[in-house]
This record gives sequence, C-alpha cells and structure tokens, in this order.
Amino acid sequence: MNNFSQLKIILSLVISLVLYGIVGFMTEGWSFADSVYMTIITISTVGYNEVHELSTMGRWHVIVLILSSLGSVAYAFSYVTQKLLETRYFFRRKMERSIEKLEHHFIVAGYGRMGKKICSILQKNNKKYVVIDKNEQSDDSPRKHELYYLVGDVTDDGILTKAGVSRAKGLVTVVDSVSDNVYCTLTARSLNDSLFIVSRSVSERGTANLLRAGADKVINPYDAGGACYGANIVETFSS
Repeated sequence: MNNFSQLKIILSLVISLVLYGIVGFMTEGWSFADSVYMTIITISTVGYNEVHELSTMGRWHVIVLILSSLGSVAYAFSYVTQKLLETRYFFRRKMERSIEKLEHHFIVAGYGRMGKKICSILQKNNKKYVVIDKNEQSDDSPRKHELYYLVGDVTDDGILTKAGVSRAKGLVTVVDSVSDNVYCTLTARSLNDSLFIVSRSVSERGTANLLRAGADKVINPYDAGGACYGANIVETFSS
C-alpha cells in the first residue's frame, strides 16, 4: 500500500468518526454546535464533561466513539512511526552509499566537544570527513547538516571499513577512553599503512601506547591548553 492510499484511509477514518459522532449526538436532540463540540472533545480525549444529559443509547454511542477513536489514533501513530523509521533508513542507506564514494577524506572518531570542534574546522576548510560515534544524535543534526555520521564502536574494524578507512587520508581519534583510542589507532593502522593518525591522550603512558599503536601524532589537550594559558600570561605581563 502506497503513502497516498494510507493517508486516504487515515483521513477517511477521521472524517467518518467526526460525522458519526455529530449525527449520534444530534439524535439525542442536541444542536449542531453542541454535537460538534462533544464529538471533538471525545475523540481528542482532552477532557470530558457532558454538555447535556445523555440517554442510555447516547452513552453507548459515546463508548463506541471512544473505542473507535482509540483504534484510529493507534493506526495513525503506527503509520507515522513507520514513515519516520523509513525516512531514517533511506537517509542512512543514502549516506552509506555516499561514503563508499569518498576518497582522501578524514575520519573523526568521537563526536564529543572536541570532535565537534574538529568537524567544524574541517567543514570551514571544505574537507570531506566521516564521523564515528557510539551514540545516535538526539537532535537529528547529522541529517539536518548532511553530515556523514556512523553509529558504532570505533574499535570495531567493521565500522572503520564502512567509514572508508582504507581510502582515507587521515584519522583523528578523540573518544574519552584512552584504551579505545589505542585500539582504534591500532586497527586503523592495520587497515591503512599510509593513513595519518592523530590521537588524543591525557597521560604520558597513554601517549606512549598510542605512538606504539601507530599514531603519527598524539595531542594532550591539558598540555596544549596549559601551554596556551601560560603563553598568554607571559605575553600579557612581559609587555
């Protein structure tokens, strides 16, 4: 069943429910305006307060209307959910096909604050890149900004292969775990000997492990930040 047919069914159900509700309340002797009002608040379940006294048949009419509206809402909800899932699936497949065509691009492993900053710099310099992170972005930013974004474990050679590591120019590993950075570096190096790898470390031991794993350059953000602060202080008070 195509999208147009499903939309027609949903609209037909809604219109039928409204007409059924209005006619049913009018048979109770209510005015058209009161019948419309009662039908809408019954279907929408925003609250319930009888406008006029209902007969036994009128109460049965309300019961049928409520049950029918619940079924229609459930159908409409399943339709919307299906469309959302299909949209995400087609976007993901389109993105994966686009990644397969990339060459001499960069891979950013980790999409935290540092990863986002790196992506921003790559974007400004018109560099092609793929992001790998274990978390799905709740704000849907990858699709909004047409970002090549893969959800997965950076230590998994499968996700690195999907990101095109064998065709990539460089890799930046900036996940929080040093061990994950080391394993990602080691795996990437085994898949691409010529790959330029920059890794993040917060300790001397981590730096040594990353260099042994095959990183070309290791950056400690605390050392870099401290050096920047120190240089600014010296420059300020030496003038």
